[in-house]
Amino acid sequence: MSLSFFGSRPQPRGRDIAGSGGDQARRRSAIGYQTVFFAPAVVVLLAVYIYPLVDAVRISFFQWSINRPAFIRFIGIENYLTAATDLEFLRSILNTFTIGFSALAVQLVLGTGMAVLVAGSFRGKALFRSILFVPVVLSPVGIGAIWRILHNTDVGVVPYLISSLFNLQGFTILSNPHLARAAIVAADIWQATPFVFIMVLAALDSASVEQHEAALLDGATLWQTFAFVTLPLIKPVIVVVTLIRMMDVFQLFPKIFIMTGGEPGGATDVVSMYIVRYMLEFHRSGYSGALAVLTAAVVAVVTLGFYRLVGAGSIGRSD
Repeated sequence: MSLSFFGSRPQPRGRDIAGSGGDQARRRSAIGYQTVFFAPAVVVLLAVYIYPLVDAVRISFFQWSINRPAFIRFIGIENYLTAATDLEFLRSILNTFTIGFSALAVQLVLGTGMAVLVAGSFRGKALFRSILFVPVVLSPVGIGAIWRILHNTDVGVVPYLISSLFNLQGFTILSNPHLARAAIVAADIWQATPFVFIMVLAALDSASVEQHEAALLDGATLWQTFAFVTLPLIKPVIVVVTLIRMMDVFQLFPKIFIMTGGEPGGATDVVSMYIVRYMLEFHRSGYSGALAVLTAAVVAVVTLGFYRLVGAGSIGRSD
């Protein structure tokens, strides 16, 4: 009996087999190239970020000093219990939130406002963006040095203006606890606002113009157009920028170390300075490791909490 009634599976041609094998070879080659290109980044990530964090977790369970490496004693979670009742550590976290998030709020408002004002095409826009972006690429140490000189009582512009306008000779902002915090906030705003501006401006330039025109034709005011059309379009970018800047809040050490050194009276003593002090001055490496782990946990909770609260729907939205 012939089996042609049931049909027969067509046999692949030699060209199809060769093409399929060629596609698989190209895919394997592409995966190999991707692995080669990604490997250095993975190695750097492991060496610079993952290994220090793992080692900090390890030494946080020991009583150990970097200047006495031979003496090491396992003490369990004692360092964490000490940190939980350390009022200076808790105050440094509060200072970090006060200084960092005050600057962040102003950066978001000011950067977004500037981007909205200069959105669109105009002559010299590229040059304007390049000049405005200069503070972002400067090192935090350089930023701290610049603002330290601005507040210097001998050559600084700020003390000169204060003495001229208010007749206060020898007064410096960095000697007042509240004003010193404000000076650090101003320095951080000056450095990071252009980053917010550039990111939001790029989002505005890539947004659809038709929706804005339709809103204006329907009789919406400029404020209504911004609140109900522009802001939803650029919200994903604002969320990403906020997440990046929130992580930078806990990296204020170089700027504050140069400007105030944590003074006056610990008013500008942020958590990163507190950790470095226990590591290098008090030589309590195990305790500083516990402080670093707790700080990393706070950063993770704050950023993930913000992302779950505000960012998940915005970033994941495709329209």
